[in-house]
Amino acid sequence: MILDNADDVEVFFSRRHDRAGAAVSKQRLLASLLSESTNGKILITSRNRAAAERLAGSWGSVIFMQRMDVDQATQLLQTKLRDKYEEEAAGQLAQALEYIPLAITQAAAYIARRWPRISCSTYLDYFRKSEKKKKSLLNQDLGDLRRDGTAANSVVVTWQITFEQIQKERQSAADLLSLMSFFNPQGIPEWILRSYYQRRHRIGKHYDDDEENDKDGEDDHDDDDDDDDDGLDDDLEMLQDYSLVTVTVQQDIYEMHALVQFCAQAWLSSVGDIARWKQIFLHIMSEDYPPGSYENWSKCRQLEPHIAQLVETQPTDAKGATEWTRLLTNAGWYGWQMGGYDRAKALLLKAVEVREAVLGAESSDTLTSINNLALVLRQQGKHEEAEAMSQRALDGYEKALGKDHPDTLTSVSNLAAVLQHQGKYEEAEAMSQRALDGREKALGKNHPDTLSSISNLARVLQNQGKKAVELFEHAQITSDRFKIIEALSANSKVCYHHRFHSL
Repeated sequence: MILDNADDVEVFFSRRHDRAGAAVSKQRLLASLLSESTNGKILITSRNRAAAERLAGSWGSVIFMQRMDVDQATQLLQTKLRDKYEEEAAGQLAQALEYIPLAITQAAAYIARRWPRISCSTYLDYFRKSEKKKKSLLNQDLGDLRRDGTAANSVVVTWQITFEQIQKERQSAADLLSLMSFFNPQGIPEWILRSYYQRRHRIGKHYDDDEENDKDGEDDHDDDDDDDDDGLDDDLEMLQDYSLVTVTVQQDIYEMHALVQFCAQAWLSSVGDIARWKQIFLHIMSEDYPPGSYENWSKCRQLEPHIAQLVETQPTDAKGATEWTRLLTNAGWYGWQMGGYDRAKALLLKAVEVREAVLGAESSDTLTSINNLALVLRQQGKHEEAEAMSQRALDGYEKALGKDHPDTLTSVSNLAAVLQHQGKYEEAEAMSQRALDGREKALGKNHPDTLSSISNLARVLQNQGKKAVELFEHAQITSDRFKIIEALSANSKVCYHHRFHSL
């Protein structure tokens, strides 16, 4: 006997409840009708690992089918197409279809029906042409005599049936699947999923159409970290049971089939929920992609593949645009730190443009992006543009925060550096002196920023042929005394330009 696609445990083990709420068997369980005779075997196929284990009686009786490799996938394609098989394009087509048997079978049926107008190579071109064309191809239901006539043969519909089953069994797992469909298929870090679970109740209210929900109960679930961790583990286990998500050898990194992600997004689109999940994904990335300082490089590196498409699409609403520019600014910072100056410049230019339009030219967030852009321009050697941006940032900080605010003084120091690079030593000296005086007053003589200002001023004086030994020695001695590693010595180059701002 063969039980094919036995994915729903309730079909075989369901129990109804009487009015008192007690579970009472009203009819024989379907599972009890399965023969246990030693004269035969029952072969069960299922996409649900939990269902397979329960029907088989033990995990030891379950054989897990590994993902097809390229040779197996192309062999399947060749078997289906026979004389219509194209060896040169077959491997690429199998790879594009993620080596998924159903997808390969339906692609072969589509090609065979339309041959010679459609070949492996033309199907591949269509598949890659656009998201709309890909969805059209994956929605094809060309039938398969080996399958139940009532079963769906469309790749999209087949996966959507699975998604709906998950939603019926565990809504939170369906939500996790919806979120994960927007990540890059490879290298999804568990820590960002846990971060989402710890804030998911607040995030849900954040995107609720009823604004009153934002006012009440915002922190009701903040103390439920243990429950949130258990919930994530249970949801991940369910998605793994359905073979939608796999864990890598690193244990805390997950992967998905790109085709599964595509079908999940098609499902969200069909139920009118895709825009909401796009917003949630942006919100999470804008909150969890950290500033690009050294201590955050590991997280930034992990998230870079996942924001690649996100940073290319500007939201149309003010809330989304604000979150988007936060992500652009921090990603631009990380790009600058990694030496990716062209990309950093592009991200920060867009952040400045959108923040000015949404938040205003004098917003502290806008000034942050302007200041960071100036630093990137200076690193590229575009000193005139960098000077203009630095002056613009300084003017904004002076107006918004006052002349003696630490952020204003940092902007003064940055402008001094740009002026020095252009050989405008007298102006640079005046700015460096202003930064030093202000920091001594606001932060104290031994603060790291003050010591940086001393060294910066010494550098300007040295470039003018003026004596700066005493300043260098003071900065070095004080630095050693207080063990401040980042204070500059006479051999330092341009430490002052490492003051890169974030939100």
